[in-house]
Amino acid sequence: EKVANVQAECLRFINDARTFFTKAGVTHEYSILQQAAHAALFRHAYMPIEAELEYFKDFQHVKFMGPDRKKTIYHLESASKNVRCLPSPYRLGAYETRSLGLDFTFSGLVQRRFQLDLGPEDMNVRFSPLKVSIESTHESKVVLLRAHHLHDGYFSIILPYVSGTSVKMLLGEHYGWLQIADIQLLDNARNVCRNVSSSLDLEEINREGEIYRCLSQASVATIRPVDLELVKMPHYYHVIFRPLVSRASDPLRRPPRNKGGRFMPPAQR
Repeated sequence: EKVANVQAECLRFINDARTFFTKAGVTHEYSILQQAAHAALFRHAYMPIEAELEYFKDFQHVKFMGPDRKKTIYHLESASKNVRCLPSPYRLGAYETRSLGLDFTFSGLVQRRFQLDLGPEDMNVRFSPLKVSIESTHESKVVLLRAHHLHDGYFSIILPYVSGTSVKMLLGEHYGWLQIADIQLLDNARNVCRNVSSSLDLEEINREGEIYRCLSQASVATIRPVDLELVKMPHYYHVIFRPLVSRASDPLRRPPRNKGGRFMPPAQR
């Protein structure tokens, strides 16, 4: 019904325009009309007003696909989720960037116009630390990595998947509270194989939905090994998280103050 209404309105506009130009005795070259039509379509695609967004929010397009391989250009509710998975608005659909704000729209347009190939490290220089331990039967290796900032305070990091090893995220080293939005298993082409957010073993961590409270500096979240015997390697874990309270600023770890506002040594408590 919505499509039929749009088509009917387009035909009405064309007929009204023809009638007006005929009565006014005004004619325009085809190239001028074509440029005006292109400008109108461009404005509608990249800078629609709120009423247009609401009307077309359920429409789909055969060309544009979201990161989950679904048609999402007209599904506004997918924008906030998809932007957490991508380092650049260039990879979002036009209606998705518009629902996030014109800054995303303009950024996407600039990248398309100049064909900029920007990676996560190019978009910003904001990072969040994450210490990881990769353990196998014979050895263990601890590395400090940097997660790249995405949007709304979310960060993204890629961790290796190696058969026969476990990946431990030493969350308590840097965070008191955090939100883990997603943990996905990706293949070498960055296609999502499965969601492994529920495959976490927690030590010294309380969980409530996506919110994790690290009870101590030794708090660890271990991604349980995934059986991929029939799948070609390599694979990766894609972790998307948002720090809420860092370990340094955790109020539960601050020394108590006396009435004068000074810190009290342990011997005086």
